[in-house]
Amino acid sequence: MQCWLRESVSICLVISAATCLADEATSASGSNSSSASTPQLPVPAQVHFTVQKPEIVGSYLSSQRLGTGPYKIQDDGSYFASSDFKVIGRGTPSNQLTYCIEGKLTSVERLGLTLVVSNPAAKKEAHAALIKATSNLAHSALGRPLPRVVRNALDEGKSGQWKNGDAVYKVHTQDHAGTATGYSISVILE
Repeated sequence: MQCWLRESVSICLVISAATCLADEATSASGSNSSSASTPQLPVPAQVHFTVQKPEIVGSYLSSQRLGTGPYKIQDDGSYFASSDFKVIGRGTPSNQLTYCIEGKLTSVERLGLTLVVSNPAAKKEAHAALIKATSNLAHSALGRPLPRVVRNALDEGKSGQWKNGDAVYKVHTQDHAGTATGYSISVILE
């Protein structure tokens, strides 16, 4: 997802539904060629977005003041929208959270949350806000709760990758280069 590569960001969740239209029997089969770096999570009956329409998916987090703006075409032909950054907690510099969606003209294929942790002294509140938004997003997009292992990775700021049926959760942590404070964590569900 492009938004996380364009800026120095701290925590990001992307949810992708490459197999949204796949046969439900295939989705429920749970076939997995995971390695030690991709632990298997329990497989739910279905793993795909419950809705793909950009105008609906973009509003999933509106109650948390994270609804996206217009869904617009990008240089590479994909479509993208994001919310404004929401300041989390107090202090300077501030920690900020944003929500992004990406896909095709009529369907969203990736969802994302980005938490910029510029004030590590206030990271506990920032991580809690990310976990709450991520949990709400996973429930809205997939109709099920966020797996505990992913929740723990977000809370601890640890990288990893976990396969769950046809969905893959990826968490990537990166320090802000050239700064004494701040880091980035990206979480992807594909």
